[in-house]
Amino acid sequence: MNNAFSELDRARASFNAGNYVEARQLAARTVIIGPQSFEAWNLLGSLAIKRGEYDHAVPHFYRAVRSATIDDPRIEMNLARAQHMSEDWLAAKTTYEAVAARSPRHYPAHFELACLYLSSNQPNRAAPFLQAVAELAPFDWPPLQKLNTLLKANEHWALAVAFQKRMAARGGENSTGWFRLFETANAAGDPELAGRALRRILLLQPSKIRVWEGLAAPHLINGAFQEMTNLFRVGVKLGRVSEVILIRWAYYLRSQEAPVELEMLIKTADRLAIRHARLAPFRASLMIRTDDLTALGKLVTEFVRDSPDDVNAWNELGLVVEASGDQKETRKFFRRARQKFPDHLVILHNLAQAEVNCDNLAAGWGLTRQILVRDPQAFRSLNLLAFIKGEYDLLHEAVKCFHYCLTLKPGWSAALLNLGLYLLESGDRSGAVRAMRAAIETAGGDNPKAAYNLALELIASGEIVEGYRLYRARWTTEGFLSELRPLPQPEWPGPVAAPRSSLALFMEQGMGDEVMYSWYLSRVAADTRSLTVECDRRLIPTFERSFPQISFVPRENPLRPTLAATEIDYQSAAANMPEFYADSLADVIQKQRVSPELLGQRHRPRLMVDPDRLTHWRRYLKATFGDRPCLGIVWRSALRNHKRDKQYVTPSQLTAALPPGVGLVNLQYSYEAEEVAAFSTLGARHNFQFETPPGIDLKDDLDDLFALIQCLDGVVGPLISVPWMAAAVGTPAFVIRTEAKGYIWQQLNTSHVPWAPSMRLFFRSPTAPWETVLETVKQALIREFFSPA
Repeated sequence: MNNAFSELDRARASFNAGNYVEARQLAARTVIIGPQSFEAWNLLGSLAIKRGEYDHAVPHFYRAVRSATIDDPRIEMNLARAQHMSEDWLAAKTTYEAVAARSPRHYPAHFELACLYLSSNQPNRAAPFLQAVAELAPFDWPPLQKLNTLLKANEHWALAVAFQKRMAARGGENSTGWFRLFETANAAGDPELAGRALRRILLLQPSKIRVWEGLAAPHLINGAFQEMTNLFRVGVKLGRVSEVILIRWAYYLRSQEAPVELEMLIKTADRLAIRHARLAPFRASLMIRTDDLTALGKLVTEFVRDSPDDVNAWNELGLVVEASGDQKETRKFFRRARQKFPDHLVILHNLAQAEVNCDNLAAGWGLTRQILVRDPQAFRSLNLLAFIKGEYDLLHEAVKCFHYCLTLKPGWSAALLNLGLYLLESGDRSGAVRAMRAAIETAGGDNPKAAYNLALELIASGEIVEGYRLYRARWTTEGFLSELRPLPQPEWPGPVAAPRSSLALFMEQGMGDEVMYSWYLSRVAADTRSLTVECDRRLIPTFERSFPQISFVPRENPLRPTLAATEIDYQSAAANMPEFYADSLADVIQKQRVSPELLGQRHRPRLMVDPDRLTHWRRYLKATFGDRPCLGIVWRSALRNHKRDKQYVTPSQLTAALPPGVGLVNLQYSYEAEEVAAFSTLGARHNFQFETPPGIDLKDDLDDLFALIQCLDGVVGPLISVPWMAAAVGTPAFVIRTEAKGYIWQQLNTSHVPWAPSMRLFFRSPTAPWETVLETVKQALIREFFSPA
């Protein structure tokens, strides 16, 4: 028997050290030697719980109860909890009740029974157990919070109030219990009881009198938000609020990010017919929160019509309109504000920002210069002027401005980030990374925009794991266009941490990225038990043909029920995958380095096209162009602005990259009639044949488009979605790119794009004309398609 005790001691030590396998082996040997060792059976049950094997835990704890030689209710409570975890509610209830009957002062049994009955919406049966808990449990026992949550969630206010009354009475001089009663009475709609509780608090702690004073000056109260909002509710019900108090509370609630309480405040103002101009921005913010843009438009129209003299109200309402995402309406509003307050520098700055956001850089430049002439210390406007100079490719001047801005406001994270971005453009990669890391550090580690841009540069440098971990900041980056899909499962920790899981993956960020990240689908499918992918509906036929082992569903709102199925263990974004496959990607890059002569050439397709459409388009190209080399061309995307337009070319410019004698196929889904006419005219002049493929919607018929692209000899144009499609079907793509730093992040510190080995990149500086790089593309096409074999 001594040996059994020794084994048990060792088992306990292993359990405490987290060595569960060894602990299980030792405990199992113990029960073989001494089958009546309730401690060993208890330990085996605890180990089963650790493994999540609740059904196995039940018989172990049952043996512990049967073998116990001491009267300890905790042994039987372990059995009850295991039954509870294994969802045998009736058995758990019976066991808990047996413990409560034999040990009526064992408050954990009463607690569990109260929770069980509240969870099953049987408040009357929960009442006696709640009373026992209130009388027996320690005042500061942490599990009590679960009871409070259940009582509030099911709105059992009578029970909640009775429970908190008993707890407050037991607490005596401890004001915490009275605060809890105060909160519960407020939630229960009992201002009289809430008032009595608050008066008791003030008697117990006279220093709390400043809470009452806080009704008129909430911004002076720190660290007591819940108490303050409860106080506000009481104040509203007792009629203690005025116009001034409401405005002060509006600012306080906004600073505390409390939209529910703010909505209550606005309703109170409406009930009291208070229409102060300072409340307009708060009304507008609630309209944005509920996506009621019609009401927002009406509010702004009425505000402008009334034209109040409160400049702060104008400025704050303008910033709320900006938060709605309507840049043109924001500019319109601040232009009107400038008419009313022509010399107000804050209004001028916000108008300058609105002009820049609407791509009117010249107006922004002029306004920021006006501000800085009047106030050379206006660091926000200096930062904006530096940004504008950077957009005009005056990189040296922009960097100089950002450095000066940081002398005016040292450690300002916004300027540090902008400095990093333009250091990067000017070729100082190490300086850029330092500035971006400093932008994150000076923001207390919470700077999504800096983290997102740092992630892209780390990825560009080949730091895949750290880069893609930081890349998750994209979801909280202002202006990031894709939405984080509301899948209910926890995020996938990767194939090592969660092997052979069932996974739901969602694509993001547009057609080009969806095609690019399809590079990972086969790898993820091989590491999961089942894989379901949400993607653009137009890609599904091609994806299903290419990856028959994967289930695809279209992206739509509301979410497809398939993606929320309980049998799916985890979810993730497709763009998170590179973090988990860095070694696999490194192997691919190494193989590409060994055979550089294959880069830029036709490759084996990753996506499988429809064979019938492939035959159709081969016949079309042969009949239309004969033996001419056939190139697909694009020249811009549908989204236009100052920054994007640097990447795009006109038909006449693109002609400089095209050798005579080729056949050109229009792949530009957003083309205009004038552009097509220009290519036709230029074709006659430069001896190439230009055609728009018949019977295909270049935007929506992607199954046809992939087949057509695979039939072509190459694709030429800027880096929009079409070159990524070409790479996915193995077709050479000759990509022109405006980039001061001379690389894109997708190169991953290589001379090419590892995910798209058939792609060639041709860079030009933003300050250089297109002619030189387009001539380089032309010579590459001539060597490829017209040089003797």
